[in-house]
Amino acid sequence: MAVALFATLMASATSSAAPGSLDTTFGAGGKVTTSFSGSADLNALVVQPDGKLVAAGWDASQSAFGLARYNTNGSHDSTFGTGGTVSTPIGVDTYGASALVLQSDGKLVAAGDAWKDTVDADFAVVRYNANGSLDTAFGTGGKVTTSFGSEEDDAYALVVQPDGKLVAAGVVFNGVRWDFALARYNTDGSLDTTFGTGGKVVTAIGTDGTGASALVLQPDGKLVAAGTTTSDGSTYDFTVVRYNTNGSLDTTFGTGGEVTTPIGTGDNGVSALVRQSDGSSWRRVTRPSAAPTTWRSFATTRTAVSTRPSARAAKSPPRSEAGCLARPSWPPWPWPPLAAPILRYREIRTGWRRLSPGSQSSLRQ
Repeated sequence: MAVALFATLMASATSSAAPGSLDTTFGAGGKVTTSFSGSADLNALVVQPDGKLVAAGWDASQSAFGLARYNTNGSHDSTFGTGGTVSTPIGVDTYGASALVLQSDGKLVAAGDAWKDTVDADFAVVRYNANGSLDTAFGTGGKVTTSFGSEEDDAYALVVQPDGKLVAAGVVFNGVRWDFALARYNTDGSLDTTFGTGGKVVTAIGTDGTGASALVLQPDGKLVAAGTTTSDGSTYDFTVVRYNTNGSLDTTFGTGGEVTTPIGTGDNGVSALVRQSDGSSWRRVTRPSAAPTTWRSFATTRTAVSTRPSARAAKSPPRSEAGCLARPSWPPWPWPPLAAPILRYREIRTGWRRLSPGSQSSLRQ
């Protein structure tokens, strides 16, 4: 049986190699694949101060978060988990870890979802010690799940604050529409009740959306989430939202804290965001194109804001960090071909992120 693998590529940074060429000192010709017991997908990647790499995603066969750590030469780090990999089942099912952050103490935190049954999923956050074991000082046995309602809630992005608190962002479905959602956690995994309502924030924009698939933390403590929303029920546009440190909307940003940017005439999806030192931010996005012969293109725009986007143009959001997968939990699927614009937003002062793994089919670019 064919097995899907984690795949990691390393570009060479040596002066003797052509820019962008594979680093042949890493793995086999610059490439490493990691097999779990069945299908596996890579959604997030962090680099440690010692140069080791940690990848996180979905171990499908065990309905688990899957993590793998690599030495600087691409070999598996045998001091991490079992032979360099860790699988953490959570809920009755999961689409795996969609986001991963490294804390200053060397602990790793992954975020994704955990299903209670066939219709109700919650935000899921798991913290690991540096050796890959679960950190039992966090939540219950290292795991925390957060429900926003009785339908599907998925976490797609995660940031760690300087004070050690964690903020997860994603999407919630209330039975009618999909909205942006954020949750902030104290260092022990409990919800931070000084944030939003009981530690949670839900932001409804337009008539529907795909939630937040990207999140950045500004130096002033404000949070910027990005995704897509629609006002006509058919065309989805880039949407960026900025929040104050208490979870309220920052009304000095865009209109009431929100900015929506259409690109072309088709649906748009955001997949990554970084904040530049001058306060501007670049977003990598994926945009379904109306022309079936078109896969991807880049576009750039700059507005008065600081943000990062989502990766999904239909209801339940996808993600992309190591590929583009669409998560088909409801029709219509598959997505049309994709294009990938880039937006840059400027601060106002007064690649591929992967779509959440799907249960029925997926589209990889």
